Parts: sequence; structure tokens; C-alpha cells
Amino acid sequence: MYILLILGVILIAIIMNNNKQDIIEKADEKEGATTIFTVDATHLGGNPNLKQNEIVFFQIRSNNVFRIQLIHGSEYEYQVIKPTDIIKCEFKTEQEIKKDVTVGRLIGLGVFAFALKKKTKEITNYMILDYKINSILVNCLFEGRDGQELSKLVYKINGMMLTNEEAITS
Repeated sequence: MYILLILGVILIAIIMNNNKQDIIEKADEKEGATTIFTVDATHLGGNPNLKQNEIVFFQIRSNNVFRIQLIHGSEYEYQVIKPTDIIKCEFKTEQEIKKDVTVGRLIGLGVFAFALKKKTKEITNYMILDYKINSILVNCLFEGRDGQELSKLVYKINGMMLTNEEAITS
């Protein structure tokens, strides 16, 4: 009985993951651009258009666009962020965030600025993303499931910002 239940849960997870890939591929075809890099994270706070603890997918696209994508069943919605609108993108561990709480972060992120104190050996990784939406500064905090992938995303976003700065000054 339990084995069937476990197999059912695994099957549902596989189907949902394939469904996510199908949705992303259909969006790629529709827009004429391909997804170069994707990683998921949990939105902890800061973006008024996202719910707290909502899982989002970050994508870097072949047309030098960075976007945050939400998938609801077979539908998706996304927010495009131009490299010129990104102010800062950082990768930090929980310990680094605790040491680096500033007044601006405290105001922007509220209680999330301190992160929850845990006495475990598990390393929690975060991405701090400051960007503009319609000329309004947004300070977001995202928790990554896979620290290595989240770190790669931060590296790629910062690379996009540098490439864009070089294009503007040239």
C-alpha cells in the first residue's frame, strides 16, 4: 500500500517536471528566443508582484533578457527584467546575511533581513536582487534550493550587467 503511494507521488513529480519543461519550450517557440539557463528559488520577500514563499523560475534568455517566471498548472506568467534595470545581484549564505544587515535592507526586507536563526549544519543560500520596476527600486530576497546553481545564476546576471554596461559606454 505504502509502496503504491510512494510510486504515485514520484510519478506525479515526474509528470509535473515534464509539464514545466513543455511550458518553457512552448514559450521559447512563441518568443523566438531560447532559454540558456534556468534555476528555481523561493521568493521570501521584496517583490510586490510575487507571493511570499512562492517558487519562481529564473531564466536567462538568448536575447540577453533575464526573467522571473511563475508556472501555474499549464499556464505561465513572467516578469522581464532588463540588465539596465538591475542594480545589484549578490549570492550570500545565511551567516553572511546575518553579518551584513544594514538599515536599508532592514527597511526593504523587514524581518527577512535577519533570516531565521537555525542551529543546524545545513547551509542556506540566498540571492539578493535589487532592481527597478517602472523606476521604483525593489529589494528582493530569494532562497535557493541548489546553492551551486543559484551561485551560477548570480554570476550570469552580473555578467549580463557588465556586458550591457560595456555596450552602453562603447
